[in-house]
Amino acid sequence: MLLLHLLDLEDDLREQTSLDSFLAGIRLARGIEQELREIPPYSFDCDDEERARKRNEGR
Repeated sequence: MLLLHLLDLEDDLREQTSLDSFLAGIRLARGIEQELREIPPYSFDCDDEERARKRNEGR
């Protein structure tokens, strides 16, 4: 009886993990879509240059 209960719990954990993974993928896809729709598009290089400029101004 205990073994069956443990197997059911393991199955429930696998289901929850699969659902959590799926939802994380959906959130990631939505975030990527939002970044691609930004005008002007996000640029890591521009962002990095801006952070470097601000650091140099502070010195």
